[in-house]
Amino acid sequence: MTLPNVKTKTIMLHGGLDLESPSISVPEGFGTELMNVEPNLMGGYRKMLGYERYDGQRSPSEHSYSLVQVDDASLETVGTTFTASISGTVGYIISIDTDLNLIGWNYQPSYTGQLELGDVLINSTVTEDPTFSAIHPDPDTDVLWDLEAQNYFRDGISAPDVTSHVRGVWRLKGKTYALVEGTTTELHVSSDNGWIPILSTDIVHFDAGTLEEGDFANGVTVTGLTSGASESVIRFVKTGGTYGVDVTGYFTFNLGGTPFSSGEALQVGGVTKATTTGISEEIALSAGSFLDRPVFVNYNFPSTLNNSFFDPTDNMLMFWVTGSGTAMSFDGFSLCPIFTGLPLADDIPSAIEVYKNYLFLGFKSGSLQHSSLGDPFSFSPLTGAAELY
Repeated sequence: MTLPNVKTKTIMLHGGLDLESPSISVPEGFGTELMNVEPNLMGGYRKMLGYERYDGQRSPSEHSYSLVQVDDASLETVGTTFTASISGTVGYIISIDTDLNLIGWNYQPSYTGQLELGDVLINSTVTEDPTFSAIHPDPDTDVLWDLEAQNYFRDGISAPDVTSHVRGVWRLKGKTYALVEGTTTELHVSSDNGWIPILSTDIVHFDAGTLEEGDFANGVTVTGLTSGASESVIRFVKTGGTYGVDVTGYFTFNLGGTPFSSGEALQVGGVTKATTTGISEEIALSAGSFLDRPVFVNYNFPSTLNNSFFDPTDNMLMFWVTGSGTAMSFDGFSLCPIFTGLPLADDIPSAIEVYKNYLFLGFKSGSLQHSSLGDPFSFSPLTGAAELY
């Protein structure tokens, strides 16, 4: 009897989950229903490793406990904090073994130090030289104490301090940022101490500018003749006109201090360079909605080199749109809006991308605009920007 030929075929599981395409058109390697797997950062999916809370602090799963021998462990209580009598080490008791007089403890998150022989915790005394490497002699107990230690630090990982929603999360220059919506919308950054709000930035617009290139460069002090406001420029953006004749634009500076007034002369070194077209105001962020999620992109535009207050040697910027406000940029230090020239009520892009040194913004009206070559802040047709339909 002739047996049929056996044919084999290898299918690489590199696609991910596809819940939209008709089954007949789902490409090989994509799944239509997945269980016990998660997205792979390099594409496709993998065995589920799990997710953890994050706020910039060390990952809870990386923590373990420290073990110390005391004279009488029954004198201590799980969940209490101690300050050791000799070393001054501050710790938290996460577990106790009264049979072996062993105590498992953790450092408080912001403290480092080492217990010493003879240290009194709260009521018990250290009787053996403590060491970081010591673990409970019983393997099962060791695993449970590890879990308790991780849970202790896991409880210290918190969400940004807002009353509403985290709208988007993105990374720039090794740090993680979250766009959060509460009473107002703020940008938060992760740190060793958890989420920290980014200080906002002020902006003032001007026209009638006789300034020359570099007059409003980053770090230059600009003074208002009427208000007396005096601020150091963080980022200057020219939106139109000719240097030395009729420049229009805006610049940003640190929040605080005396605001610039409307219609006042802006001076550098006692010489008038431009006139404000309105008062200086704090840059307002928009959060988007459940239908319009923030979209982010990072890019290094060479033309903005030397105009970044944060780090002139690394001009990688973060850009985003939310579908409910102007496009925004952030250099790791300060915010700066991007105006395309449309009326503010219409200057609300919902899509963003960078291609060949152009910043592209997409609008729900069907308009697609790109910046001038190499300058994401310039949307003037005179410098190469354009609008497509």
